[in-house]
Amino acid sequence: MKRFSSCLYKKYSGSLCSIKYVSTSANIHPKTEIVAYQNNLFDNEQKRQREAVGRIEKITVKYIGVPENVTLSMNKGISTPFHCAQHISEMLVKRSGLALIDETHLWDMHRPLESDCELTFMHAQYLPDPYHFNRAYWRSCSLILGAVISKAFKTDIQPTLHSFPSPNVKSGSFVYDVELSNLPEWAPTENELRILSANMG
Repeated sequence: MKRFSSCLYKKYSGSLCSIKYVSTSANIHPKTEIVAYQNNLFDNEQKRQREAVGRIEKITVKYIGVPENVTLSMNKGISTPFHCAQHISEMLVKRSGLALIDETHLWDMHRPLESDCELTFMHAQYLPDPYHFNRAYWRSCSLILGAVISKAFKTDIQPTLHSFPSPNVKSGSFVYDVELSNLPEWAPTENELRILSANMG
């Protein structure tokens, strides 16, 4: 079965049009049984992790930065950098893409904090070296592209994740590598890429 790598660049954006294989945004049909299965997996894992927390312990999180340095008492294994940002400033909530823990560890904004720590927030505009921020951003874009691809085709065509290549930050692209059942020779047209791009927004 031929692999198809979905690579979208910023230049692909525009109006929707009707095409043979890709659904328009008004006709996206998610594979309900697969989505239900994935949601069930997520719900079960979330429940397992919450039950594993047991008694809620407090941790001390020291935020260093603008608008002011703050010390927060947060919930161990539950509270995330995003929750901390909510306590500090709406500006931090809106612009932060990554957290830095104890000046050494990159941390997802929605990953629970595990211990007392010093916290700073990273955003693209004011970083001297945005390399790590860009990698996280493009990886997130790849995952969003995967969600779009999984819903974009008619119900008889099932996209299956083939591999997860690292995004090429220098080229400004992101990739979601899939196999398409019942459509091994598909090569997307520019109009089809526009439709996929429109559904990324």
